[in-house]
Amino acid sequence: MRRFILFALLLSLLLPAGMRAQAPQGGRERPDMRLRALRAEFENELTGNILPFWIEYAVDPSGGFYGAVEADGTPVRREPKGSVLNARILWSFSVAYRRYGLGGYKKVADRAADYILRHFIDPRYGGVYWSVDADGAMLDGSKHTDAQTYTIYALAEHYAATGNAESLEAAKTLFHDLQAHVHDAEKGGWTDLFARDWSLPAENRGAGRRTANTYIHIVEACTSLYRVWPDAEVRAALEELVDTFNNRFYDPETRHYVNYCDADWKPVAASQGFGLDIEASWLAGEGAKALGDAARLARANEVSLAVLGSALAEGLTADGAMKTSHSARGFSSGYEWWPQCEAIIGCTNAWQLTGEEKYLDAARGLWEYVKAHFVDPAAGGWFKTVRDDGTPTGAPKISQWNCPYHNTRLCYEMITRLTR
Repeated sequence: MRRFILFALLLSLLLPAGMRAQAPQGGRERPDMRLRALRAEFENELTGNILPFWIEYAVDPSGGFYGAVEADGTPVRREPKGSVLNARILWSFSVAYRRYGLGGYKKVADRAADYILRHFIDPRYGGVYWSVDADGAMLDGSKHTDAQTYTIYALAEHYAATGNAESLEAAKTLFHDLQAHVHDAEKGGWTDLFARDWSLPAENRGAGRRTANTYIHIVEACTSLYRVWPDAEVRAALEELVDTFNNRFYDPETRHYVNYCDADWKPVAASQGFGLDIEASWLAGEGAKALGDAARLARANEVSLAVLGSALAEGLTADGAMKTSHSARGFSSGYEWWPQCEAIIGCTNAWQLTGEEKYLDAARGLWEYVKAHFVDPAAGGWFKTVRDDGTPTGAPKISQWNCPYHNTRLCYEMITRLTR
C-alpha cells in the first residue's frame, strides 16, 4: 500500500495544476469548488489506487497478465487468461496514457496490445479467442461477440493513445470479421456466440440471439473505432446500433430496455438489468455524438432520461447502492461494483442534460457507497461484490469478468464531465 501512496504523491506533482484539487480561499464553498473537489476524488482514486493496483498485481512475469488474482493479492498462476480481461486492461491503460502521458501507463498498454495480437487473434479463422491457457496457447477458440467488440474497442484506444498502426489495422480487420460473420444483413442485428470457425452453435440457435448487453459493447467498439477511422461501413453500423437502442430495444411502457430478443426481434425472458439499462442509455448517446447526428442524439437523450428514471425508482436502495437486476425471482442478491459505476455516470449525464441537482445528488450518494464498501483502503483495488450488508464476499479482485474497466471508465468520465 505504501507504493500506492508514493505513486499518488508523485503523480500529483506531475499533473497539470488545473487538474489538482484546489482548496476554497475562505468563505462559503462555491458550487464549482464542490465539483472541483469531487473531480479530485475521482482523479485521486484512479491514479492513487486503481491503476497502481493493476500495475502491481496483474502483470504476469511469464507473459501478459494473470488470469485471476485472489482478494488478498495472491495470483492464481495457472488460471486461463481471458480475452475480456486482457482487452479491458488494454483499454484502461491506453486511455490513462493518452490522458497523462506517463511511460508506466504506456508500458502496460503496449504489453496488453502485444499479448492480444500474439496470443488471442485466431490466425486460421480470424477473430478473437475466448481464452488461452496460462502459457498463451488457445484454450477456448469459440468466437463470443463480446470478445470481438472489447478487443476492437481496446485496440482503437491503443492507436488513439500511441499511434500504433498495428493496433489500428487489427481493429479494422476484427471489425470486418464482425460484419462478415456476426451481422445479420437480412434481419438486422448481431448474434452473440459462434464456434471457432464462425458456425452457429446449437445453444445459440433459439431465443436470446439479440441481447442488449452484447449490443452495448458493439456500440463501444464502433464509437471508438469511428473516432479514429471514420469509415462509411463503421458509420452505418453505429447508426444501426443507436437506432436499435432508441427504438427496438427501448420499451416505452416499462421505460426499460428489453434485454433479450430472438432472431426475429421478439422479446423473450422478462427481466430488468438496472446496471445494463443505465450503461446502454448513456453509451447510445455517446454513439450519436460520434456520428454528429442531432436527431439521433436528441432521441437517445430522451430515452436515457426515461431509462435512468426507472432504474433509480426501482433499483436504487435506501443504502444508496444500485441493484444489478430484477426478474420474476426477485432482486439480485448483494451488490456488484459495475452497476454502481454505470449509475454514477448515468446520473451525472442526466444532470448535464437537465441541470437538475437531484441527479448529481444521486451520483454523490452512489459514490459515497462505493467509497465506503467497494474501495479497499487496506490492500488496494476494489472488491468485486459485497453482500446486502455491504461486507465484501471475498471474490477475486482480478478475473475474466473483474477488470480495470468500469471503475477506470467511471473515473475518466467523471474527471471529464466535471471539468466541463
